[in-house]
Amino acid sequence: MRKNLFIAISPSHTSNFESIIKNKLHSGINVLLNPGNFRYDENSWDLVINGGMDLTYTVSSKIGKILFQIKKLKGYKKYLKKVQKQLSLDQNYTFFYCNLDDVVTNHIFLNLKKREDNLFYVVEDGILNYYYPVRDLKTLGFKKKLSAFCGLNFETFPGHPTNIASKDIKGQYVRIPNNAIYSEKSLALPYEKLAYSPKEDKTLIIGQDIMHNSAEGEEYYKERLSLLFEKVKDRISDNTTIIYKPHRNGDVSIAEELLNDSFDKYELFRDNTPIETCIPQIAPTGIYSFESSAMLNLKIAMDMKEVYFGVLPFSNNSNNVLDLYKGLGINILK
Repeated sequence: MRKNLFIAISPSHTSNFESIIKNKLHSGINVLLNPGNFRYDENSWDLVINGGMDLTYTVSSKIGKILFQIKKLKGYKKYLKKVQKQLSLDQNYTFFYCNLDDVVTNHIFLNLKKREDNLFYVVEDGILNYYYPVRDLKTLGFKKKLSAFCGLNFETFPGHPTNIASKDIKGQYVRIPNNAIYSEKSLALPYEKLAYSPKEDKTLIIGQDIMHNSAEGEEYYKERLSLLFEKVKDRISDNTTIIYKPHRNGDVSIAEELLNDSFDKYELFRDNTPIETCIPQIAPTGIYSFESSAMLNLKIAMDMKEVYFGVLPFSNNSNNVLDLYKGLGINILK
């Protein structure tokens, strides 16, 4: 029997995979590769291979980034040895993945490509599937050298990090099939509707703390984040409760410093589970962020006119994403 092999490199991946299994797959053995030990539903899986890796990325210095990558690659190498003890990659698989710029995903993909009867599907990774991100080929080349040094295979695929244009990729599961790049390969990713009754005046700011490592630099990130907070202040009252949910990656201390400057008080909501799981608990009347995947997922799942969605563009490279947001009724802040 064919095995359906899934690899999760962020918490949201497991919930997307489980939705596919529940609604789309009716045969096969479902195997989850879970190096970050993210939460999962035991009933969805025949086999789960967990790792003990901490995939949280918070460093900002060049040396820190290199050391983090080496630590991560060594962790991946150790994890793959664990996988090989429980699973032979020289079998017939349907492989579901999200991003080939991730080394362990790339390594497994290259191994599975050796067999012509294996099938490959991309699964949505937030906004990534709706535009072409600017990729630093120099950084990817360095990642390839580091990977080789650690005994891991890594290949840079041109175009898009999912390699969706390749004839090897049979399709992509996405929430909005017609808006995804290579829409002709799109398959509908099932998702659950979200609803709640806002009882208090709460504003949620979804952090993109990893953006301090963006190509634009940390100072630019601070400027944009300060502006986002100013835009939020323009729309709230003195009685509004401000809630900031940090990204699982990045240095939240930068945001905390700016939050202290912008608001008399606020709450930090530290929870690494996907925001779709947390949103009924927070129950905000307003939600703000940069061009985050969370904003896309929430707006699609929530048919709630009483909740205000506001996005401040972080860079000038996101016109396709902003058009998508506008089409969904998300307000673009200027």
